[in-house]
Order: sequence, then C-alpha cells, then structure tokens
Amino acid sequence: MNEPKINFTLKDQNEENAYLLDMACYKFLDTHLIDVDVQPLYVRATIKGKIFQLSLNEEVSPDRSTAKRSQTTGHLLITMPKMKPIIQPTNRKNKRQEKKNEEPKPKTERAQVERLEVGENLTKVDYCNIINENNQKQAVVKEEQAVIKKWSAMYEDRKNSEGFVDDPEVPELI
Repeated sequence: MNEPKINFTLKDQNEENAYLLDMACYKFLDTHLIDVDVQPLYVRATIKGKIFQLSLNEEVSPDRSTAKRSQTTGHLLITMPKMKPIIQPTNRKNKRQEKKNEEPKPKTERAQVERLEVGENLTKVDYCNIINENNQKQAVVKEEQAVIKKWSAMYEDRKNSEGFVDDPEVPELI
C-alpha cells in the first residue's frame, strides 16, 4: 500500500543477509511526521498520516533493524536484517584459479624499459632547411610591419581642411 505515492526501492542484500528499503521522502518534510514500524513479515511507514506498507518474503529481525534519514536528499533508508541468514560456502577453488589466471606483474620498473625505434622507415629531418624556414617567417613578419607603418603614416600626416576651426572646449579624441 502506497498512500503517500512516494518512490521506493527494495533490495535483497545477500552478502549482508538483509533487506534494504530506500524511500524517497520529501526533502523538507519534518522527521517528526515520519513513523516507521518494522514487523517480522512487513514494514509500515506513516508519512504525514498516510500509510506506506510493504510485505516481505522472509522474516526479518525488528530489534536489529535501523532507519536512517539522509540529510542532503531526505531519503529514508531502512535496513532490516533477516531472521534466518542464508549461509553460503565460500569457493576457495575459484579464488585460487583467479590468482593463477592473473598475468604476472613486473616487479621492477626496469623490466619495462621502452626505447625509441630507430630505422629507415621513420621520417628524416633536414637540418639544412631549418634556417631557410626561419628566414621565410622573418620575411613575412617584415612585410606585415611595413604595411602597419604605411597605414599609420597615412593617418598621422593628415592635414585639417581649409574651414576647420579648433574649439578649445572640446576634449581631444584619444
């Protein structure tokens, strides 16, 4: 029964032998308005007077059950340990086989020395043309500087028109 119509997830944790019920309670809901009752075969939560009830497949221990509320999201996490935990044998053979299947890791860093490849297939560097490339770049820079000087000279040497009267109250343009 889900009268408050809230989202929830029920997970069966086999490793911990417990059920985990995560209820997405409202973040700004006061904790005094939430009441949780855990019984061996069901769990009941009353939120703002509305009942949320969920039946369980196995008996749980109400005395060892805990309810925690997240301070950031407001979710309510109810952990209910099972009354009769399932005891499973550990597979020691599987662990040993996994260790054998793992690749051996090198013990030292010197075992994995990487070297540069030397061969004829790699591209060769022509050391004679390095200076020529730099000269070409310098020529382009000189051309750009000449254009800048030409434009700046055009604007600096401009003379005023014949009918121009300079008004001292008007500030200069910068």
